[in-house]
Amino acid sequence: QSLVRGNADVNIPRDDGATPVYMAARNGCAKTVKVLIDSGADVCVSMKGESEGASPIYIASQLGHTEALYLLIRAGADINASIVSGFSPLFVASQEGHLEVLRTLINSGADVNFVNRSTRYCDSPITIAAYFGQVKAVSILLGAGANPKHVTADNRTCESMLMERHQAKLPSPSVEGLGWTQGRHYMF
Repeated sequence: QSLVRGNADVNIPRDDGATPVYMAARNGCAKTVKVLIDSGADVCVSMKGESEGASPIYIASQLGHTEALYLLIRAGADINASIVSGFSPLFVASQEGHLEVLRTLINSGADVNFVNRSTRYCDSPITIAAYFGQVKAVSILLGAGANPKHVTADNRTCESMLMERHQAKLPSPSVEGLGWTQGRHYMF
């Protein structure tokens, strides 16, 4: 906060492209994210190098920092922005099983049926969740309208992945915590 009060440029990145708002989102420091946003931080800037394309919203989703994520969304961060390999915040939240992050992204309009054609598998968020055994994430994605019949390039569905890799059955759809009611979608 003292840097902001001293009129420091809140958008100056490190050599790897990490800006102060990226680092605050990475560390789950929602108060710092808010101060930086209020001071003009660019919430859409992306990393370079090894983490190329990762944005503050991506890292907050990957690490399960829901409060920081919410602030970034409210500030205009692109919820469907993908890293260079084509994975979006919804993919990484599905992979990691961050259920509140998943719900926040879905309630904000994230595309639950996006297919990542940048990889050889052509995964979707639901197949990623199934591959990593995130059954509750699969249930939430189903509740949000994700296609359970999406077939990956290696000819697998979320159901076959759950069964093969985790001996689990396809769960029932869950709309708990989603802003969906009788076909209507509510934002925050």
